[in-house]
Amino acid sequence: MLSLPRNQCTGCAACVDACTRGAISLVEDENGYLYPKVEEQICTHCGLCDKKCHSLHSEEIKKNEVSKHPFAAWSIESEVIENSASGGVFTQVAKEFLAQGGDIVYGAMLSEDMQVRHIGVTRVEELRYLQNSKYQQCNATGIYSDVKKRLAEGKQVLFSGTPCMIGALYRFLGDDKILREKLYTAEILCHGVPSNELFRMGLKIEGAERIVKYRTKSQGWLKGNRVVYQGKDGHIYEKGNRRTDFVFRSYLTFSVTRPNCFECQYASMKRVADITMGDFWGLDRKKYINYKGVSLLLVNNEKGRTLVDNTKNLSLKATTWKECMPFNQNLFMATNKRVFDLSLKVAKLRDKPFWIRKMLYQNGFTNKYLDLLYQMVYRILSFPKRNRIKKEIRDEENRNYNDILCN
Repeated sequence: MLSLPRNQCTGCAACVDACTRGAISLVEDENGYLYPKVEEQICTHCGLCDKKCHSLHSEEIKKNEVSKHPFAAWSIESEVIENSASGGVFTQVAKEFLAQGGDIVYGAMLSEDMQVRHIGVTRVEELRYLQNSKYQQCNATGIYSDVKKRLAEGKQVLFSGTPCMIGALYRFLGDDKILREKLYTAEILCHGVPSNELFRMGLKIEGAERIVKYRTKSQGWLKGNRVVYQGKDGHIYEKGNRRTDFVFRSYLTFSVTRPNCFECQYASMKRVADITMGDFWGLDRKKYINYKGVSLLLVNNEKGRTLVDNTKNLSLKATTWKECMPFNQNLFMATNKRVFDLSLKVAKLRDKPFWIRKMLYQNGFTNKYLDLLYQMVYRILSFPKRNRIKKEIRDEENRNYNDILCN
């Protein structure tokens, strides 16, 4: 029987895999978030689900020491970077991992039925399924058991996912050094998991059948984040103005983000995976001239160093915390709540007119003058928070500088 408070659950599905009786499944709640559901008549109260829960045992999950410095990174292979969300680091790393004897790479795939699932691929040409962003929660049921099985067979595994999924995998495997020896992990710099209500509303607003891609680079990486839809007549089209795209704007407001994400235990300078990857927002455009996309890359330990050192066709530029931290707050703190917090109000709003839900979810306006007014109000309300963030950045830079002097 699960004893984890609901507001701390990440929906990782490790408890589902841990249950030997099949008493737990992952289901969507009324607000569009995935949570475990226990069948009481099947449950024997053995406690395996609690034992494997990473949130209940967060203090036992080992985190890496803070990296000395981050990197600006991108693939120099045009096909890789053009089909990736930012710099194509994960695809390039995964490509070399498979080419040099790695057996299987796990990552998230957006299927045609608009579900995001974790899958394992064994061939380089299959990596395309794992590319690009997916702004939905992945149903990872079955993946932890599969990874454990592969590792027990002696396979070399590269597993990618959100930091909480990496933590869940480590907890699921336990302290078995033999299993962990051939496991490599890559985490995305996660901003939080949105409600599935967003993509469903987006499809209704567009009158579309499905979302083909959440991000495209047709206007360049820095002007990207345009959603590609498939109409009900089969026509594929890209949303021309991202300012008016409901899905894109609503995701960035974090107004319907999973409640536990605002207190994420993994949003820390001490990362949990071997490498950390994300968009390098706020970069010096004159210093890193690559308009196809630049990734922020952290190499967190020796395994991460091995992955990166063995990767060909990857451009690496050492950068500083001062350059990347102000625009990538999830490096050191969880996503901060915005003016509206609608996380647990999705179901209550479902019967309201579309224009009301749209306005609230987008947390802003399509008119640029109203948008500027909203931003001004938000800056005033968030002034204390931003000051604290700046102090944390300064303190972290001083700590890193002192560490370098000591070494």
